[in-house]
Amino acid sequence: MKNDTFICLGDVGKPEYIKDIKARKKILILGNHDAKGVYKNYFDEIYTGPLFIAEKILLSHEPVYGLSWCLNIHGHDHNNMEPYKEGCKHINLAANVCGYTPINLGKIIKCIAQNT
Repeated sequence: MKNDTFICLGDVGKPEYIKDIKARKKILILGNHDAKGVYKNYFDEIYTGPLFIAEKILLSHEPVYGLSWCLNIHGHDHNNMEPYKEGCKHINLAANVCGYTPINLGKIIKCIAQNT
């Protein structure tokens, strides 16, 4: 949506796709298939590693382990086959896994809160 912030968890592909996304702000966490300088004209912010967006919410391209006290929302696992370790909380939002559709972070948080 026009007033939302769009966060891409890496592996963008063709930068032209980003122009079509209507968002107030666009953020990229670089993936292993992303070249560093290619996307600077398409995103407002670009990060080369994981990013905490709240005290207990970590966004990353690849899954991050050993942080059982937080939720790790990530991409990278295009086959949705990552063998998660016991006690780690992960949500895989690789573009093809979520149907190339942006997911509302507020809905994720609400769903998790209801199930804990």
